[in-house]
Amino acid sequence: MTNKKYTKQEKEELDTFLLDEFYQNIYNELTNKKSEYFKLIDPLIFIRLFNKQTILIDETKNRPLFNARNLQKVYLDEKQFHYLYKCLLVYFEHEEGSDRQLDVFCLEIWKLQQNLEMDFMLEEYVMHEDGSRPLRFDEILEYTKTLSTDEEKIKYLIIEKTKYEQSSEWIKKRSGLAVGEQCELEINKLKRIAELEANKDVSIVNTDKSNAQLKKHHDLTLDRAVLAISYLLDELSVKCKLSKKKEFMDFITPYSPNTIKTKLENLHDKQERNFIEYEKDLEVISKYFENLGLAKIVEKIKKDLEIN
Repeated sequence: MTNKKYTKQEKEELDTFLLDEFYQNIYNELTNKKSEYFKLIDPLIFIRLFNKQTILIDETKNRPLFNARNLQKVYLDEKQFHYLYKCLLVYFEHEEGSDRQLDVFCLEIWKLQQNLEMDFMLEEYVMHEDGSRPLRFDEILEYTKTLSTDEEKIKYLIIEKTKYEQSSEWIKKRSGLAVGEQCELEINKLKRIAELEANKDVSIVNTDKSNAQLKKHHDLTLDRAVLAISYLLDELSVKCKLSKKKEFMDFITPYSPNTIKTKLENLHDKQERNFIEYEKDLEVISKYFENLGLAKIVEKIKKDLEIN
């Protein structure tokens, strides 16, 4: 019944274990040529290990998380660990629901098993045409450190997020927080930093006139400037490329072309990230349009606030 030469003592030990139907099934799985676990590990070595672990787990049921962590210290490769987790879940399934601490332990083992299965699939799966594997978020974030501007970082994150969102469901479940969500959080963080930098009090040196420093109006921010000018251009039915609008706004505001471009491309994105601030921005610019008697623009802003 053995697949290697055991000593007489080892044969007797194995035969004793095989009196148990559960261990018979393990032995068959590890020695049957048609089994996916054939020759995965020596049957006697595995059964000894398994028996020792189940005894320990039974004796310390009140420490389920410790048992799950301690199990990972066993000297096995990933596929052997996967098989061990499978056998443990089958072994304890008859006690499911009868022992809360054991249920916690089995849940932890199931999570470890699922993580290994994802790793196996990830090794075999090719997402990109160049043959590269899907990146983890920590790898994506590390690469952004090599990029020089926030604009480049945001573009890269958007590309990776799009690749991720177009991937299969099991990759999306690879981590507790989906990679796409993590990319989105990082994108929003970079945009917010850009806004804060742009909205700081800035000085403009007028070299053509008196070289005096002109400070921007206390109500002026990047968001408000771009929104106000956009409403004006819409009211005038201006039809032109985004780049032309950016050049015009760069000409009449103290903000840099890059920050203006980012805001123009995401004109109303602030309503999702921080609606209270977005509402305040629209109320401020609406007040100035009202003072100018531009009733149509004021009405348009009110409608936008009602929709959102």
